[in-house]
Order: sequence, then C-alpha cells, then structure tokens
Amino acid sequence: MTTKIDGLFLNDVVTGYGVAFSADEAWKFKSGKAGARVVIQGFGCVGASCALKMSQLGYKVVGISDAALLVTCEEGLDVQKLIYHKNMYGEMDKAFLNRVMM
Repeated sequence: MTTKIDGLFLNDVVTGYGVAFSADEAWKFKSGKAGARVVIQGFGCVGASCALKMSQLGYKVVGISDAALLVTCEEGLDVQKLIYHKNMYGEMDKAFLNRVMM
C-alpha cells in the first residue's frame, strides 16, 4: 500500500494511531490535564506512529525506547526527526543521536 498519512504508510499508522487515540480518551476520562508528558516503549511502526500522534494531540513525548536504547528530553523530543532517522531495522539511529547530543 502506498497511501501515506503524516509521511508514514497507512499500514504503519493504523495501530499506533489507534493506541494514541485510545490513550487520549482514557486520559480525558480520568480528567487528566492537557499537555501531559508521555514515554513510549518501542519505536517500530506502532510505537513511532503512536508517538507522532500523541505529540500532534498535544502531549509532550519526553522519552522513547527501542530494543537498543532510551532517549529522553524533558522539553520534549522531536518525534518526526527521530522517525526520519530510524535505521533499516526500525531502531533509532545511534550515530545520528550521538551527533545531535554531543
């Protein structure tokens, strides 16, 4: 499938967006405050698209982990940039992160 949403293939966003919308509704149900901080575990198709949608919904994504590492930033991560720099295995690119963080 070649249809894209927010720069990601439709097949790759369906579950992640569903997780994000479900978490958003649960947060609203619990009377959570807007702009809450979130950490995403996993950064494959589901985790990456969930992180992107959560940031678009106004949540501050302050941490993302994948099989190899954890990246955090109290001010919020640039999720789109991290997605763009994933390696061929769907993991965050350590070389890119080392250049940015140093």
